[in-house]
Amino acid sequence: MVNWVGSFHIKDSVIQENNNYILDHSEASDQLFDRIIIFSQPNNLDSDSFCREIMESVLRDFIDSNFSITGRVLKALNNANMQVVKWNQNSLQEHKVQISLTCLIISNNQILIANSGSNFIASIEKTKIKKPNISKVDYSDPLGSQNKFQPLFKKINFASNDLIVASEQLNSELSTTEMNMILKGGVERSLSDLFNRTRNLKYLSVCYFSQVEDNPKIPEGAFYLEQQSVQLELDVDKDNFSQAAIPSNKDPETLKQINDSINKFNWSSNFFKLSQYHFSIFPDFKLKINKFNLFGLLALFFGLGIFGLIFFNAIFYSEIKDERINNINNNIEKLIIQYDELGQNKDKAAQRQILNEALLLIEEGSVFEFNDLFELLKLDIQKREKLFNNIFLVSNSDKLLIFENNFANSFFPNKLVSNSYLIWILDSGSGRIFQYTISDNSFIEIFRQNNFINDILLGEPITMSYDQFGKKLFILDSNNNLFVKKLNNQLDVYSLDSFSSNVKFVDDMEIYNDDLYIYDSNLNEILLSKFQNTAQNEYFKFTNLIKLEEKILGIDFNKKLLLFTSGNIWQYNDSLIEFSCLGIDEFPSKISDVIFGESYEQIFIADNERNRIIECNNGKDFKGQWVNKDFIDIKSLFYDSNNQNLYALTSSSIFEIEISE
Repeated sequence: MVNWVGSFHIKDSVIQENNNYILDHSEASDQLFDRIIIFSQPNNLDSDSFCREIMESVLRDFIDSNFSITGRVLKALNNANMQVVKWNQNSLQEHKVQISLTCLIISNNQILIANSGSNFIASIEKTKIKKPNISKVDYSDPLGSQNKFQPLFKKINFASNDLIVASEQLNSELSTTEMNMILKGGVERSLSDLFNRTRNLKYLSVCYFSQVEDNPKIPEGAFYLEQQSVQLELDVDKDNFSQAAIPSNKDPETLKQINDSINKFNWSSNFFKLSQYHFSIFPDFKLKINKFNLFGLLALFFGLGIFGLIFFNAIFYSEIKDERINNINNNIEKLIIQYDELGQNKDKAAQRQILNEALLLIEEGSVFEFNDLFELLKLDIQKREKLFNNIFLVSNSDKLLIFENNFANSFFPNKLVSNSYLIWILDSGSGRIFQYTISDNSFIEIFRQNNFINDILLGEPITMSYDQFGKKLFILDSNNNLFVKKLNNQLDVYSLDSFSSNVKFVDDMEIYNDDLYIYDSNLNEILLSKFQNTAQNEYFKFTNLIKLEEKILGIDFNKKLLLFTSGNIWQYNDSLIEFSCLGIDEFPSKISDVIFGESYEQIFIADNERNRIIECNNGKDFKGQWVNKDFIDIKSLFYDSNNQNLYALTSSSIFEIEISE
């Protein structure tokens, strides 16, 4: 059997002679793997020039590493991602680099796929008696993702499946039915048919992998219909190569280049025609065996194998084990030194990466018998990880208020604001707003839907916000009436309206120093109005501030505007900038609320997936986290700047957390 690989590349609707988006490396001396192939595609125009450099960096890190196969490729991809992230941090938003990169490691009739990005990857079952099963590999985070970068790993049986890797454009150009019709043709037809179908595309790169017989039927004529090239002849074996294949009118320099190419396996060679480069998996030998002696021969081989294994284990295993654990110890010591040096520069992202590498080494070393040094280094790393994660346990004694089961019918609290003395709780279940006095623990109801205030029928309360400058509580109901409650309990009523279109679906609202910001999910816009020049019973006039591309969950404001979804956070100051909490172990994917703290550089994030509240400072760096089992359903956060307390509202209680410097 041989491993067969075919590829073609189209750029600007022209078939390219060299495919610079593939790197190949075969390893004869490494027992862990036979071959690694790296396939990359730029996600935008600015990323194109980085692909080759990033692929070479991944290959270099993979080969130089002493980890397991998975550990090698994970470290290489993490390093590459950090390269791209650091480039993006020093670049303009429009020059942001993102690359989809796939590593394919062939070893022992298996292919390990490590995918980061949106490359099209599918495995095709080899069968002749039924319709083949075609399984696609899911997309994952591309290189350039901040904090939440996690490549996807999958292993397939190379003996029973073919594999195709291609640009994302292939999935959008061909329907699922058309793709399945092409791929079920197998190695002898699929790549040829795919080329004929996509040859007029502006951009596409495709690579097809298969394990075939020693003398495969290689399809002809599919990849050089556009033009002929002398280099096409370089795809045949060297032993069958003849000078007659080269036109005699070539100059000596061209002949020298062709002769040099014959002796070198190079993925930048011509791919108009299917590549016939291959290497044998098993040696070619002939052996006649008497069927009556077959069982005895197998028993002999089995016995010799057992004996050899026992002999090897007795003679060499102890030395190999000691050498391996010593190498792991040395690598961990180097990582600890690097970690401490980065701590002086406060490079949180790089420190997190080093911690992950050290923990991976500890996991790898755990399969051996421990020695004292390894145990000390393990404790050292775990201590640093604990300090770095900066976890504070929030106890039940920190609960300021507990809602009893009979507190209120249909009680579903979803918003909390405070002025240091009073706490207001919006209950969307019954359409009421409660006021809690901290000093005497008293509770009163200040707003109920379907009641009348100043001859105005109250609608369902949608959201509320507290203006710390004007000392006013703002309440917005479903009728788009804005109620302003002052300290003297005077209540003013305003109506919302927009000069461009009616404001009807307000999901969130923030007031800051007489600037009123609202988010309308119907328009999917954030609107701004000045409050100080608006008289009672007049209409608000809004200006369009931001037109959003996707729906958001909420907003907050403190000199900058904060926007968030369940998995992303942005800051707005003339332009939208994606927020990253550098150094966090895992960026939250189930965010319920995000607020500013004392300043716009302090941000608190409610992560319901991991039952925690995260604090980031300096506008970008991870600082610490508060954990409690009841944080699984945090509804709202509020920071009290006067007392430096953080309030967290859940469905059953209110937590009061003291924030220290």
